[in-house]
Amino acid sequence: MDLARYRNIAVLTGAGISHSAGLPTYRGTGGLWTDPRLAALSDVNALVADRAAVCDLFWSFRRAIEAVQPTPAHAALAAFEQRLPRGTRFQIITQNIDGLHQRAGSNNVCELHGSLRRWRCDRCTTELEPADGEAPVHCDQRMRPAVVLFGEAIPVDAERTVKQALRDCDLFVAIAPRARSSRPRASCAGPSSAARGACCSTSSLRRSTRAVHRVPRRPRRRARAAVVRGARRGVASRQSGAMSEYRVRAAVWPRRS
Repeated sequence: MDLARYRNIAVLTGAGISHSAGLPTYRGTGGLWTDPRLAALSDVNALVADRAAVCDLFWSFRRAIEAVQPTPAHAALAAFEQRLPRGTRFQIITQNIDGLHQRAGSNNVCELHGSLRRWRCDRCTTELEPADGEAPVHCDQRMRPAVVLFGEAIPVDAERTVKQALRDCDLFVAIAPRARSSRPRASCAGPSSAARGACCSTSSLRRSTRAVHRVPRRPRRRARAAVVRGARRGVASRQSGAMSEYRVRAAVWPRRS
């Protein structure tokens, strides 16, 4: 695939890209949400019922993230962005809340589910990046993580960024732990819908082999809607896997004249 000819590139990532850094996935084997207690504390209603437990849980997640480093996959995406020709638009859309894309050097990152780097006061809406140490307090109340909990909507600005990126892109890449030789699925956000109406290429970050698939056409507007719907339902890539198993799934939409 000649990547130099694309001028608007959108890349979608999920929990699998951070697994080899030592972070657990969510719904895969040993995932965080396989523990009913952790899943319950990640619901917006738990902020009312047991705010301290919720804040302590996510503060522990934040500390765990600070202890790890970006993976080679994060670094590869950052390096790819830096080497793009002038004028090329490159947008990473991630469901992750770990901030590893930015730490690896990526610039244009849309955090669909927020970030554990930022914490918010529910009383005055102040949002900040707290220092290490104790969990932050503001307006005499424990601050909450600026992430999307179960039962909450995706932030309007993030949803707008996603829709614009998917509307304008001429190359769409979804990164998942594994590639299959069958029809590719954009695992992080209802990919089978996102890929319809396009020529799809499945390739590896480390290997040169690539499988190309042609699937029935589908209007871009419906494909964008499917991606956002999938993200809202939390249909993310939760499989674990070693770095050598990562694959890039690319859905190439025809250019508009």
